[in-house]
Amino acid sequence: MVRESQLEITLDRIVRIVEAEGGTPQDITKITTFVTSMADWNAYCEEQHTLFESYFKGAYPANTLVEITALAEPGLGVEIEAIAVID
Repeated sequence: MVRESQLEITLDRIVRIVEAEGGTPQDITKITTFVTSMADWNAYCEEQHTLFESYFKGAYPANTLVEITALAEPGLGVEIEAIAVID
């Protein structure tokens, strides 16, 4: 199950990593969101949209949603993989 703060914490960490390398959130071109329950995820779609509005100005990165049986750490409900192109 996705905890509300997991989305924000994960996306914030991704943005901080990109910024530490000299990039901006607009340099993130692709996001893959992994969840353990598509049914649980539906309740968080609005939260993700709100977070995207706050982090990304203009076009959002491409986003793929994938349901899997387990994540890397027990207790997690969401994991996000991001690709950024920093010039």
